[in-house]
Amino acid sequence: MKHYMERGIKMAQLPQLEAFLLVAREGHFSRAAEKLHISQPAITARIQLLEKEVGFPLFSRTTRRVELTAKGKKLLQYVETALQQLSEGLECISDDKEILYLRVISSPTIASYWMPLFMKHLREINSALHVNWSSTSRYEEIVAFVADELADAGMVNASCIRPQDKLPSSLKIFHILDDPYVFIAGNNFLPPTVTSLRLRDLCGIPQVAFTTGTRFWYPLQELYDRYGVRPNIISEMDDFEGIKQAVMSNLATAFVPYSIARDEIESGLVVKLSVEEVNLVRKVGVIYKKEKEMDWPVKSFINAAETVRTSADLGRLRCRQRSAREE
Repeated sequence: MKHYMERGIKMAQLPQLEAFLLVAREGHFSRAAEKLHISQPAITARIQLLEKEVGFPLFSRTTRRVELTAKGKKLLQYVETALQQLSEGLECISDDKEILYLRVISSPTIASYWMPLFMKHLREINSALHVNWSSTSRYEEIVAFVADELADAGMVNASCIRPQDKLPSSLKIFHILDDPYVFIAGNNFLPPTVTSLRLRDLCGIPQVAFTTGTRFWYPLQELYDRYGVRPNIISEMDDFEGIKQAVMSNLATAFVPYSIARDEIESGLVVKLSVEEVNLVRKVGVIYKKEKEMDWPVKSFINAAETVRTSADLGRLRCRQRSAREE
């Protein structure tokens, strides 16, 4: 028997074989794609690549369903056997899996809003991964923890707004999304006819601010200074949940990241107002040591970040964010 390499066939990847098996069983690309939680074009691409590698069609396609060709039926028997044996082999060694530890550090805000989403994908990637997620309000501490290998990865507001914000050369950043600043008010706080403001209008409107001097506040302060505006700040908090409660209670207005207030905006609990001169974004990213990039715990976290970045929830968030910036 000739080795597959002698026949000029590349080794088929597991995702291609899984796609082939599911399409064969379902008889539909769309149903198979749903079971794999991928798009129909993605599963079609996997089948086309597999057909290219083996050198012949595996399916005959009609408008209603797809059916295996004669060669496809023969291949199916071997694929089913191979995947079954692989599954049994993995199950056999599952009890002996070494527990891997991942240490993540971020701000309390990022931990509150992003940790559940990351943990979901991390568990899917490796159920044996034990994650220790800690938090600190200081950006410099997050960077130092990762640089000194006291943490494997960090999640940060990665906007380089000051010279001292530049990352050490030993670290690398993986950008997830741009999170725009939005100005929110309670439903009855301002007249319903008010939908947009100028920055100078904020002088007379009470605001509750995220702690001044922080990375979130610094761009706003720079903007106020540039336009000579003194905002009417009646309170400072280091907790966006507390800020949202103050706004919903009609005590004040506030600037917050869109991702943090999107549910309240969409449900009508708060009103989003455009401020003409404000076009600020908070860049959310993952940092890690370059030399640790291929270590399994760090690689798992990067893979989770890639999944989060392309997930349906984040895709919908980006669409809403574009609308937020355009309004």
